[in-house]
Amino acid sequence: MTTPPAEGQWLPNSPKHQLYAEVVYSLNKNFRFSLGTEYQSEWAIYTDAKAYNNELDPEIYQNWQDGFNIYHARISYLWKIAGLDGEFSLFARNFTGQKYMAFTEPDPDGNSYQPGPDAEIFGSLKVRF
Repeated sequence: MTTPPAEGQWLPNSPKHQLYAEVVYSLNKNFRFSLGTEYQSEWAIYTDAKAYNNELDPEIYQNWQDGFNIYHARISYLWKIAGLDGEFSLFARNFTGQKYMAFTEPDPDGNSYQPGPDAEIFGSLKVRF
């Protein structure tokens, strides 16, 4: 941030707005299904006041990175065996394969962009005792 911070200046690499929402539906006592969304609005990259005033070359110094909205799904099976409670889940993150920038970082030659991963699938096993 500039000293003192310029009016309207944002903390670098921090989106203006973030939202995570999830809806869970119990199919029966053992199966649950959920859909979720993860939203991030645009975020500023540079801390230099010149970037906020559009005084830097826009071919190299683009101060704002576009936001994104990705979707997730989870299916879970809850079980009980020999006095142990457990849950097995499969989770698909970004199942639509949305292309997005997960992180940006200013560097001397312009911005460094790290793209977010395509669709990912995770499994988990929880045992409660």
